[in-house]
Amino acid sequence: MSNTKIAIIAGAPGVGKTTIARRTCETIQERLECIVVHIEVDDVRWMILGDNSDCSPHPMWLKLVESIVNRAMTFAEVVIIEGLFYESRTVERLLIRYPDAKIFMLEASLEICLERNRNREVISERLNDEEIKRLHLLTRPTSWKRLNANLPIETLAIQLVSQIL
Repeated sequence: MSNTKIAIIAGAPGVGKTTIARRTCETIQERLECIVVHIEVDDVRWMILGDNSDCSPHPMWLKLVESIVNRAMTFAEVVIIEGLFYESRTVERLLIRYPDAKIFMLEASLEICLERNRNREVISERLNDEEIKRLHLLTRPTSWKRLNANLPIETLAIQLVSQIL
């Protein structure tokens, strides 16, 4: 049985999931000098289904994410999985597989998410405003730990590190 800590970071497009996941990984590595693996679910989905895929769960990319997590658990102390998680049942499936995983929901105002999405460096990762508005309105289970994505990245990373470990 692995002692690997698993964290799942979810949130609306443009909320800062990837940015905070990267900074959290760096913070853990700097402070604890341990191995951390960051898995971007969106990258896995696009790799398998292409840029025009929707965000709904697909058995092929979910299976690949699970395979990557399983492999990472053989050598990493921490695995951070982040993505849009359009449907909460994707996270539920991960929780069945990894029941000790901690889930964090990043939250920011619609205006901030729209602005961040418009300013994305990678054009293919931008969504139109209507899609952002629709996805921003989705509700998530109250059991998911809420984090304020308006906080400075460093502050949020430190909060996540203390809750993951």
